[in-house]
Amino acid sequence: KKKKQELQTEFANDANLVFGNIYFDTAKFDTSWIHCVVSFGASTYLDQGFGGGDNKGLNVCAGLATFDIYTKIGGGTGDALAFGRRIKDRYNRRTIDGIDFDPPIGPESQNSEFKSFIKYQVRVPFNIYESV
Repeated sequence: KKKKQELQTEFANDANLVFGNIYFDTAKFDTSWIHCVVSFGASTYLDQGFGGGDNKGLNVCAGLATFDIYTKIGGGTGDALAFGRRIKDRYNRRTIDGIDFDPPIGPESQNSEFKSFIKYQVRVPFNIYESV
């Protein structure tokens, strides 16, 4: 929730920010908007000397944060690429609240499902380490 609020604050003056679990109506958007979806993949249990003390090991959960960036057709790609750069700069090889972010992928041009918007995408792989 804290990270969601930080993102909303960062883009508040430039673009609407929506998340995968919230309903949104694109007909109401007449400016740029960013759709963020977080997904989790494989989880791995490490037990070779990790964790120390009473901990028996470490659980590593891999994830991917996907940012779909939409800007109005006719305005060029500058805004979409600038938003993509801001997302990349925010997460590139950083550790935030115990989450290790890998180098982002993109921004890459994508086919837009909305006829009045162009779409670019930035994907940010990450790992969460949990003591077990």
